[in-house]
Amino acid sequence: MKNQPILTIILLAIFIGNAGCESKKDQQITNKVIIPYRMVDQVNDSTFFGFIADITADDSVILFLDHANKRLIVCDHQFKLINFIARSGKGPGELQYPSEVAIKNGCYLVRDNMEIKKCSRNGIYIGSIDTKTNLSATFTIDNNGNYYVYSGAYSTLPILVIDKNNKTTNSIGVKYQAPGNNRQQVWFQSRNLFITNSNQLLSVGTSYPSVELFSLDGKLLLSQQIEEPIILERYKKIVENLVKEP
Repeated sequence: MKNQPILTIILLAIFIGNAGCESKKDQQITNKVIIPYRMVDQVNDSTFFGFIADITADDSVILFLDHANKRLIVCDHQFKLINFIARSGKGPGELQYPSEVAIKNGCYLVRDNMEIKKCSRNGIYIGSIDTKTNLSATFTIDNNGNYYVYSGAYSTLPILVIDKNNKTTNSIGVKYQAPGNNRQQVWFQSRNLFITNSNQLLSVGTSYPSVELFSLDGKLLLSQQIEEPIILERYKKIVENLVKEP
């Protein structure tokens, strides 16, 4: 990737307006293209990372999840390296199959196979929770320390709620309908999860083009299919491939 941009953030973002109201008439969903925050080129990135699986940031740092080297790369907002955290391995503070990273309450959290591992900003391992499934999938955390995890085939419902004591307290959501065998059905349920500023759970399907909004106790507040042509065309191709696959 030498002489090419390392970081280009052009995302299709989905925003929920008036999320505190439960009436569908009061809910607004719009598409917005986010312009690049910063472009970095003229850098030989092979000395910096292997394969970036996820990126997140807060007011002080940008956090890169380097899946190839099984570590976190911590930079400031000028992309100056601050620290490397973790390494490959099975022990505390080590990573095997990292897939997603988050920053919450001053700590770094990594989805690693069947666990979400937590460490301090200076890299000290704090602990982990069992996500009950080994799918590389999304998670989010509310202000009370409850984890919301896409559950795959583990539960009859697609989203598990796990408290900070590693106890599963709820299972929420609606399964999408799709063709294919059991394995394909599980894969098709994948979604990204977010806690909104109004303290609600936003679920965005990564295969099925839909948005769902829940209260944190699991009540469905909004369900709407995304009608963006590019997303619908991708969904059509996914379904066609599911039907063709043995």
